[in-house]
Amino acid sequence: MAPALIPVLALILVMGGRVEAVAQVPLTVRSADHPNFSRIVFDWAERVSYTPVLSEDTLRITFGRNAVPDFGRLQNRPLRFFGNPRYRQDEGRLVVTLDILEPGRLHHFRDGTKVAVDIIEVAPVQERATNDRGGGKAALQQKKLHQEPTSPAVASVEVEQASLPSSSGNQPVDHEGGLLVGVEDAGNALTLTYPWPEKVRAAIFTRHDLLWVVFEKQADFDHAALRARLGKIVHEVREIDHPDATVLQYSLTPGYFVKVDRKGTDWKVYLQPGYATAKLPIRNGQQRGSGHGENFFFAFEAPGSVFRLQDPVIGDELAIIPALETSQGVIKPREFTEFTVLETAQGVAVELHADRLQVTRFRNGVGIATEQGLALSKSRLSNQFDIDQGDARQTDGIEKIRLIDFRKWREGPDPASGYNPNRKNLLYRLSQSSEDERNMARWDLARFYLANGYAPDAYGILQLMLERDPELLQTPEFRAVLGVTQIHLRRYEEAVRHLTHKTLETELDAYLWRAVANEALGRDREALEDYRRGADILSLHEAADRARFVLAAIRAAYRTGDREFMNEQIKILRRYPLSAEQVTELDYWKARLTEDSGNMEKAQGEYEKVIKAGVRKTAAWARLALANLELKTGKITPAEAIDRLEKLRYAWRGDDFELRLLARLGELYVAQQEYRTGLETLKQAATYFKRSAKTRELTTLMSDIYRKLFLEGEADKLAPIKAVALYNDFRELTPLGPAGDNMARRLADRLVSVDLLGKAAEILEHQIRYRLKGVAQADVASRLAMIYILDAKPEEALKILRATRQAQTPEDIERRRRLIEARALIQLDRFEEAEVLLQQEEGPDVDRLRADIYWNAENWPMVVQQNNKLLGRRWENPEDLTLDERQTVLRLAVALSLAEDKEGLEVLRRRYMPLMERGRYAEAFEVITAQQQDSGADVRRLTQSIASVERLETFMDSYRNEFSTRPDGENSGS
Repeated sequence: MAPALIPVLALILVMGGRVEAVAQVPLTVRSADHPNFSRIVFDWAERVSYTPVLSEDTLRITFGRNAVPDFGRLQNRPLRFFGNPRYRQDEGRLVVTLDILEPGRLHHFRDGTKVAVDIIEVAPVQERATNDRGGGKAALQQKKLHQEPTSPAVASVEVEQASLPSSSGNQPVDHEGGLLVGVEDAGNALTLTYPWPEKVRAAIFTRHDLLWVVFEKQADFDHAALRARLGKIVHEVREIDHPDATVLQYSLTPGYFVKVDRKGTDWKVYLQPGYATAKLPIRNGQQRGSGHGENFFFAFEAPGSVFRLQDPVIGDELAIIPALETSQGVIKPREFTEFTVLETAQGVAVELHADRLQVTRFRNGVGIATEQGLALSKSRLSNQFDIDQGDARQTDGIEKIRLIDFRKWREGPDPASGYNPNRKNLLYRLSQSSEDERNMARWDLARFYLANGYAPDAYGILQLMLERDPELLQTPEFRAVLGVTQIHLRRYEEAVRHLTHKTLETELDAYLWRAVANEALGRDREALEDYRRGADILSLHEAADRARFVLAAIRAAYRTGDREFMNEQIKILRRYPLSAEQVTELDYWKARLTEDSGNMEKAQGEYEKVIKAGVRKTAAWARLALANLELKTGKITPAEAIDRLEKLRYAWRGDDFELRLLARLGELYVAQQEYRTGLETLKQAATYFKRSAKTRELTTLMSDIYRKLFLEGEADKLAPIKAVALYNDFRELTPLGPAGDNMARRLADRLVSVDLLGKAAEILEHQIRYRLKGVAQADVASRLAMIYILDAKPEEALKILRATRQAQTPEDIERRRRLIEARALIQLDRFEEAEVLLQQEEGPDVDRLRADIYWNAENWPMVVQQNNKLLGRRWENPEDLTLDERQTVLRLAVALSLAEDKEGLEVLRRRYMPLMERGRYAEAFEVITAQQQDSGADVRRLTQSIASVERLETFMDSYRNEFSTRPDGENSGS
């Protein structure tokens, strides 16, 4: 037996034959002293949870996995602050214990899968804090803080921790009288503004709860405003000396993240509890070099200088490269043997592990290399993922932040296989699953379908899951997937309802997808608000989805007039890989901005470029915009514009474009006074897109057109038949209340004036039956009764008057109704009833009615008496007689003639001949009142003939006159 195996067998016997005890994972442990702290580093092969606990004389670290640590020299050579390492294994966990040799405070952090634990001297830090900040700051540093996990991926860590130390070579410096750092405190968030007088590049990132802000030029910054707010989010401010750059470092409360923006020359840094990434990812990866091995390259335009400096807290070396483009950073941390790429909000930051690494700036990026080439091909990420997937911090963090991950779901259970094999695999799993397992199998299949573009299939499976378990709607993951599926099915209302649920209030993914749905519904302000909240993780999505979110925001911004925001987003979108449709849509929006700036010629060329690109959707958009532009500049006529837009109706259908096209067509038709076609086109748009917010605008536009036609008199230009047909076909546009009733009255009056009495009656009948009640109904009924009388339907007039009687009606309306009822009775030869009805009435209009009663009853003496009363001493007035007065004089002459009152005729002739001979009825008056007459019988026949004609003509004219001369402002429905 080999001697080397004897200890192994002995160990097996001691452990009772438990062979697994010798299969423990070896764990490399490194340790070292630094000027003011001691550090021990556990180099795990995978990410492992840990909990450090510091007591008065020991430090105990419990890990979530078993291993056999190799303490190396630490067992024989203790460090300044701790030594005597030992370990035990407790139910699958490794517990390491060290003796504390000098008092100190605990600090710890992750670096990839490595776990670093420090014991830091206390007195120098407190003394330095007292000198630099005063007693308040010293008290703050002595106060112990509860530390949450340092990133979304860290769990099971609880420790008491004070602020971090600065190395002796980099003392904190505050500048008085320098550029004042602006501070905006929003309670749970903080904004820092750096007011540079010129554009400078910046690199900004967080590392181990430290915020780094690096500018490529030197400047003195005054943190007086921030110093007053130290303690809640920012605990300490340092400036690290550098000969060329401004390097600022801030200690942060754990759990805060950073995002960056530049407004003009000012840099803004937002510290917030919600996760955020750079909007413009800096692409990075391996490059095969022309020499030995490989190098690594960060691709971005015009990088700043490479600043190499030592982290004063952790002690390692960093290479920092600032960038100028706003929110341009590295979104995936990556770890290699010789260096680690850090996640940044702005610029590039690299942690250098190996000597002789060359970090070189080029015109289009930054490269990392050595003379022998990098050992990238030998390196695997410490969490055993493939190199392009990022390290465990990034992967775990994104997994928690993102609810929708198409890239992951699209691969299926076997990423190496295609769609069909994976689909069969998932269906087989579903068929083999038990009842309890079936929904989980359906869940995998639904997400696979959705990620591969089969939203209807995914939706069907999700509905089956809900039938089996309705409580799924209470889980954010299910709601998010259901909402996104509905977006792909264009069920935007349902999507917004699901994505607005309280379980998704903190999920940034949900806000981005909700922005898409709200924009599609025309809820532009809500869409922009959702986009701004979700944009912090925009760069974590696939390129196609990133573009989809940004384009939705651009469309919403255009409709709300936020041109500055549009320009910012277009600039960002230009950096993304885009499909042909997305590229042309971006060009389209650029053309819209050009047109809005007033450069019509340039805009026309840009629209034509989009059209020539041949992408059906965006080409249709550009054609519509170009037609509007050329109409506005007078290059085409409205008729030519209508012709172009009519041809576009079949170019692209079913979304907001068709709605805009129909709306514009309707407006053009109305402008050309083709009211029916215009209203029909607008009605189509409102009917097809009932759920769009723009539909309300179209309905308002149609109502305004209808009001202009039938309330402001525009319909008077139309033929009466066309006008009444237009009124009836779009009657639903009639406004409620007095305005709508006035419309009906105006149209009815016009129809009466051209003897379309039946059509006029139909309009008022509809008003009485469906729109009016009470006094308003009684008033309009009187007008309808007048139309019936004009149309020789006195029975209908009496019917409508009696059917609309009210218990309490204003006296003026009631009096008018009585007079009209008397007129109907006269027309029915029911003279006595009419006279009784008028017994209590007085006035000229009543006198005329009584005259009509006597006239129709052929009671000539009473006709003479009543008409003399009407005329009074009119002959003494030399002014011309009115038509009504002439008719009254003629009636009086006929009555005197038929009553054979020659003396009366002579008096009448003498008084009124000078007035009657200058107008209508002059000849008849001459014949009737002449002293030389052929015979009494001939005169009687003439006067009876005149009486018969004049009686009807007089009464008809007077009623028509009432319809045509009634003031427009009078309201028949109130």
